[in-house]
Order: sequence, then structure tokens, then C-alpha cells
Amino acid sequence: MQRELLKRMSEILEKKVDERTAELNESNLKLEHANKKLLVLDEAKNEFLKLISHEIRTPLNGILGPANVLSEMIDDPELRELFDILNESVQRLEEVSKLALEITQMQTTGRDMARTQIDMKSVIEKLIVANLSNANEKHLTFSTSFKSQASIRVVEMYFTRCMQEIIDNAIKFSNENGVIHITTTTKDGQLKIIVSNTGEVIPADQIEEIVKPFGAGRHHSDEHVGLGLHYVQTFLEIHGAGLDISSSKEKTEISLIFRMNDDITTQATEAL
Repeated sequence: MQRELLKRMSEILEKKVDERTAELNESNLKLEHANKKLLVLDEAKNEFLKLISHEIRTPLNGILGPANVLSEMIDDPELRELFDILNESVQRLEEVSKLALEITQMQTTGRDMARTQIDMKSVIEKLIVANLSNANEKHLTFSTSFKSQASIRVVEMYFTRCMQEIIDNAIKFSNENGVIHITTTTKDGQLKIIVSNTGEVIPADQIEEIVKPFGAGRHHSDEHVGLGLHYVQTFLEIHGAGLDISSSKEKTEISLIFRMNDDITTQATEAL
């Protein structure tokens, strides 16, 4: 009697195991199918961005050339004002197409691109000089503090563009007569590049949105329709780094966070 009971229990358990195995196999198949769909969608998105970038840039090139010639021929103040609006819009379209193309390049081939050891201080200082005229329009000043001498191993053109986007954002959304602080720190095995400014507060519920491609972030956070900060995030992802954004009445702070002691960063012993 006991033997038959054990046999029956064993059969029941085997049946349950078979049922559970079948359920898991079905779930795995569904998951695999979903992953394939996501890969197809991701590839389609990248191809779409490439296409849009190309299709925008081609006619834009046909506009920018004649526009430069026309600019020297317009004397009428009203026509000049209209032309300046047109020219600014065309330049913004060109900038968006460049961003879309570079984001796509980073997502598709960025992880395989050669990294070089760069001097962050030098790159940042050059960008500050390049952005002084825009900063002066709002009477903004820059303050830098490099706590330690650290070089970073990255794709240089992407790093430069990444920092340009952050500095450009800080200038656009700083209060008049403000200060943009750029610092580097090392702590707990991490290297941080921190850019902070005082200006309009980014609502907490918008912070996740503004880094998404074409996200729903408000205009004050990113004038490139969600691409500027998404560019920054994509750059960090292909370098195994992190992004932290905080915003309050006191300041808005964007931090790029790199791990130390790997092939991304190397720290020198001499402090600046």
C-alpha cells in the first residue's frame, strides 16, 4: 500500500515537472521571439535614423551653400531678419541630423572603435574657449577645478561632442550672470566629470524622459528634441560609464561617471 502511494506521488510529481518544463519552454520561446522582435526594431530604428540623417543633410547642403552667398547680398533690415530666422532653422536641422547620425554610429559600431588616451583638462579648456562668445551674451563665467590629474581612454570625437552638448545645455539654461562649474573628482574607484549651473529647475519626473531619444522632456532641458542628452547617454553606455542628473533651485548638475582601474580610465599620481 505504501509502495503504491509512493509510486503514485512520484507519478504526480513527474507530471507536474513535465507540465512546468513545458511552461518554461513555452515562456523561453516567447521570450526569444520577443528578443528577436526587439533586435529587428532596434535595427530598423538605426536604419531609420541613418536614412533621416542622410535625407535631411542632402537637401540642407543645397540650401546652406546658396544661403551663405545670399547673406552677403541682403542689405534690407527686414529681409535680413527673415533670412537670419531661416538660416538659424537650417543650421538647427543640420545639427539634429549630425546628432542622429553619430548616435546611430555609436550604437552600431561605437563599441568596436579604437579608444585613445586623452587629456580631459585640455579638451574641456578648449571647449570653454570655443563657447565663450555664447556665454558672454548672458554674462556667464566658467569655473574649473580638476582635483586630480586623470586621463581617460575614449573615442575622442564622441567625448568632445558629448562635453560640447553638456556645456551648450548649461549655457542655454543658466540664469544671467551665473557661473558654470566644471570639476573632476576621484572617489571610491570612480572618476566623475561634473558640470553644474544655476537656472530653471528640471522637474524630477522629467529627468528620465529627457535622456530618451525624442523623449517627452520639456524644451528647456534639451533643444535638440531629446537627442542632445540621449547622445551623452549613448556615449557613456558604449564606454561602460554612467550618467547622473540632479536639479534643484540651488543648481542643476550633470555627472559623467567612469570606473577607475580598468581600460577606460587611468589615474596619474601627480595632482594638478
